[in-house]
Amino acid sequence: PGHFATAGNPILTTGVSPGGTLPGHFATAGNPILTTGVSPGGTLPGHFATPGLPAKPNFPAWYGLTVQTTKFYNSEINAAFTRSWIESVGGMPTFWDKDLNWFVYYQSSRQRWAISSRKEPETGEDLLSDAKAGGTRGLAYEQDGIWIEFWKGAWTPSHGCIDLA
Repeated sequence: PGHFATAGNPILTTGVSPGGTLPGHFATAGNPILTTGVSPGGTLPGHFATPGLPAKPNFPAWYGLTVQTTKFYNSEINAAFTRSWIESVGGMPTFWDKDLNWFVYYQSSRQRWAISSRKEPETGEDLLSDAKAGGTRGLAYEQDGIWIEFWKGAWTPSHGCIDLA
């Protein structure tokens, strides 16, 4: 209980879904498991997951959940992000930094999490509205267990991670 293993790579969790797990998933019968770490080899085969964030869409509402981003090249996005009671994107809740300048959101068209500024720095465009309309802009996104970050003019694999705070 409290652990999953994939090819010998344990994944620590905050709980175990009733009845065990389905291959490639962190949840069964709508009972999600929030992760607090990922295996050294990445996520479970065939399934997207990021520590501290839901493993798949249709996750029920959380209450007071805060996640912490760390190790991103851009220090502005290394912060605590708290679940919004108001804003959702891609059928999932958003998470906001304390100043409401940055948000974590789900890009449903690409089945991944991303981090974006609220406003486009040069034009002032509302990037939350863009995300709600299906846009996929942002400063970082998770792909196959690795965060990719826009840094020094190029998309670069990052050491960034998100954990439950």
